[in-house]
Amino acid sequence: MKIELKEIGEFPVEVSIFEDKKETKFVIEGLTLVDGVNAHLSIQQTDTEYYLNGVCTADVELVCARCLEAAKMSLAGEIEIIVIRETGSAERFEDTDDVIEIDDKEILDFSEQVRQALLAAIPLKPLCSPACLGLCPTCGGNRNTSPCVCPAPSGDNRWDALKGLS
Repeated sequence: MKIELKEIGEFPVEVSIFEDKKETKFVIEGLTLVDGVNAHLSIQQTDTEYYLNGVCTADVELVCARCLEAAKMSLAGEIEIIVIRETGSAERFEDTDDVIEIDDKEILDFSEQVRQALLAAIPLKPLCSPACLGLCPTCGGNRNTSPCVCPAPSGDNRWDALKGLS
């Protein structure tokens, strides 16, 4: 995702950018973009810096943690970027991960920041639905598509020796 900062006339400004999934150059393993990525940014300017903050959103397809089927969901991640026009002046910032130096053309490519924001927005256990029943631990069948006929587990037999102690 790119912005030509030099082409923007007045600041502060609100900008919305859409990048089709065919144009998106970053890859997140296990995640497929359904449509593309949206970014809504607020841009401020000082003499030597630009400050960008906003949200990137994307409809994605992941693997459900319970049933291993496709899980479609919307992700939203926050973006905060400081853009420096002076070469070598990034050291004055404590956290330089969000600081980008640009040249005289003032074209900002913030694809990596979008990738990181979406990556951070992925839930630890993505689910196809909150009511997902998952896989049968005995036969491995998907309990969402058909009821399982496997016998219920009888319990944990490791504790059977303690039953006679009471």
